[in-house]
Amino acid sequence: MHNNKNALFCPSARSLLATAILAASLPAAQAFELDTGSADWSVRFDNTAKLSYGQRVEGENAKIAATANLNDGDKNFSVGSAVTQRFDLLTELDVVYQGSMGLRVSAASWYDHAYDDVGSNSNPFPGQEANAGNLVLARPVAGLPAGTVLAGGPARRHGLSNYTDRYYNGPSGEILDAFVFYSTEIGQESMLSGKLGKHTVYWGESLYNAANGINYGQSALDLAKLYNVPGTETKELFLPRNQLSLSFTINPELTVAAQYFFEFQNSRLPEGGTYMGAYDMLADGGEVFWLPLPNAVGGAGAFYAAPRGHDVKPHNSGDYGLMAKWSPEWLDGTLGVYYRNTSDPMPAVLVNAPALHTGSLAGMNYLTAYADDIDIYGISLSKSVGPVSVGLDLNYRENMPLASNFSTINAPLQQALAGTPGGANLIGAVPDNGETGLARGKTFHVVLNGLVTFGNTPLWDASSLAVEAAMTHLVSVDEAEQTYKGDSSYRGVDKATTNAYTLAVNFTPIWYQALPGVDLSLPLAYNVGLKGQSAIQLGGNEDSGSFSVGIAADVYQKYKFDLKYVDAFGKFDTCENGSDNNTPGLNGQYQCIPGQITAQAGLAPLLKDRGMVTASFKTTF
Repeated sequence: MHNNKNALFCPSARSLLATAILAASLPAAQAFELDTGSADWSVRFDNTAKLSYGQRVEGENAKIAATANLNDGDKNFSVGSAVTQRFDLLTELDVVYQGSMGLRVSAASWYDHAYDDVGSNSNPFPGQEANAGNLVLARPVAGLPAGTVLAGGPARRHGLSNYTDRYYNGPSGEILDAFVFYSTEIGQESMLSGKLGKHTVYWGESLYNAANGINYGQSALDLAKLYNVPGTETKELFLPRNQLSLSFTINPELTVAAQYFFEFQNSRLPEGGTYMGAYDMLADGGEVFWLPLPNAVGGAGAFYAAPRGHDVKPHNSGDYGLMAKWSPEWLDGTLGVYYRNTSDPMPAVLVNAPALHTGSLAGMNYLTAYADDIDIYGISLSKSVGPVSVGLDLNYRENMPLASNFSTINAPLQQALAGTPGGANLIGAVPDNGETGLARGKTFHVVLNGLVTFGNTPLWDASSLAVEAAMTHLVSVDEAEQTYKGDSSYRGVDKATTNAYTLAVNFTPIWYQALPGVDLSLPLAYNVGLKGQSAIQLGGNEDSGSFSVGIAADVYQKYKFDLKYVDAFGKFDTCENGSDNNTPGLNGQYQCIPGQITAQAGLAPLLKDRGMVTASFKTTF
């Protein structure tokens, strides 16, 4: 087992801590502009270094730890072990000529010692590729433990996929921004500007709930970094895409803009086997999907390890958007209107079982598919209402992928069982690029937020409060309704409802000069699904969410230290009697393997035993 209870005292951890202490003791070195010797040229070169340490402080939930496709991250890290010992470096280069044209390149690099040796000998259902094709016991039988291999090769329980190892362990890196830009004045009031290359454009006013915002799918998000690297800046979460973006300021009140993409980019989810990886098989590094066979081994049940097949992604080109912003004096704010045609950065999971109608597992594999051709029509408003800066997003979507259950591809069964409970999660063919074969429909979304700062009080010198509420409304289900989680055949805890509401609150009190040169703050964050189960992925689930409590120090406005506790909460369903699954099988019965989680209200419930304390240090030079 990867157990780092004494990690703070091992040589590598001491070296990491020493590096942090050394960096904190160095003279302040400001991010700087290079002297080009010419007034026409401006060159800025910045580096942001970050050291992070995280430790698990909460024991495993027995039900999560026993569930075949959800337990790798739980099993790989014991209580007290280090879940991250990471160094990150963000490098940024900006070159500008005559203030109107130039280029920008940024790159991220990293290394995390906590992932040097990951695995657990106690995991009966490990997700490594070497286990593909194995048939194993689902529950103990006749003295044989769960996970005993009935057919196939010996189980491999250590190591990460190549993809996961690159992005979590390293050392590795990647280019983020890489674009050229140009702007020119036209007449007395107008300006035309453009960017070409890998960059990010963010439309709308949403702060936290991107799933319901106008900007959904505009940029993929590195959710893996968000969950695993404390103190990550927002600009590091966006995954820039190759695109051409243009903006034309007609006059001080009116701006129009457009963008066209040359690259598809899916969001990065926490990977299986990593500490915050909830789904072992789902993300880009997933390699095995343990498929339940409830009636095998005399009813004790077995799992078959289906290998990863070929994912189905949209074509790189085709996404585009149009925008206009109007800021009339009488409004004392900005009104925006938008149209976007986009691909979905979130995956759907399909099981391809070409011989299942014959009772055979031959050729079985699983894959992820991503939808495209989503139409988003939006209106935004930003303005100050008294001391509160208010933002509002309204958007209506057509052809939007809806929350759907895991579905199986088999044409003969789909045709034979259409319209029956046993056909609820069957589709007829591997989908084409940009299709998933799953439910799509029309949805309406609202995001409303407010930001306000407060001055001196008897308790603190200043504070800031950000509150955001969001709503998902299902208008109609237009395709593959039998796979939709709101269908009458589905009965999981996350059964989709017509409306779902969420709330996010961030409050930060600040004490200036609490010590000489040191500003202290106490960042508090809480987000929760208030009511309903969202009809779309990540849209929000009732009584599920996360929270963090921390303390941060800004030393000489140069060195940033952060210490926080992070945890999640939510509900899931567990198979108790073997006939209480969330969806019917091919025989129309709700069969499942006792002890296995069958449904969960979003991602948070699967992380509610991953409470951790994190510490980070960051500086720019």
